Amino acid sequence: MDKASILGDTIEYLKQLRRKIQDLETRNRQMESEKSGVTVLVGPTEKKKVRIVEGNGTGGGVRAKAVEVVASVQVSIIESDALLEIECLQREGLLLDVMMMLRELRIEVIGVQSSLNNGVFVAELRAKVKENGNGKKVSIVEVKRALNQIIPHNNI
Repeated sequence: MDKASILGDTIEYLKQLRRKIQDLETRNRQMESEKSGVTVLVGPTEKKKVRIVEGNGTGGGVRAKAVEVVASVQVSIIESDALLEIECLQREGLLLDVMMMLRELRIEVIGVQSSLNNGVFVAELRAKVKENGNGKKVSIVEVKRALNQIIPHNNI
């Protein structure tokens, strides 16, 4: 790999880290405002409200609470190592679909951490990027485009 492509990958990775920090700060503000009973929506990313029904513990009823879900796809590829982070609304078979799509792109998943909480799917996948028949590797943009076609997006 030449210096320019390493520098380009590094710059893309730094941009992803900045976006991740912004998303985490936004989520932190949302959680703090949720405690105070005020809803704050910050950021240009896609959002969708999900209704969560909670029991109040007294057996006297339930209450609905709105939670913001940000559909997010982060992809980082440095040489042959890839890190993919996905957060979106849950859909049946989503993780399987993601892994099959990655296989088609010649990306071998070597580790997965995923969780599902209140209808929100979060996954971190570590993988190795293989060369295709022409000796080229898939780009970050191509992986993001393919993932965005699979994950549920908001129609708001």
